[in-house]
Amino acid sequence: MAYWQRNGMTYWAITDAQSTHLQAFEQAAQAEEDHEENPLRE
Repeated sequence: MAYWQRNGMTYWAITDAQSTHLQAFEQAAQAEEDHEENPLRE
């Protein structure tokens, strides 16, 4: 299980996948949020 907060929202990810897969998902989801907030940043 993982959770993070961004812009007043709390995000949860619950899965039975391996922890390394969950960490990769969490990092990708947060990177996508960063990109949406700053679309010109690569």
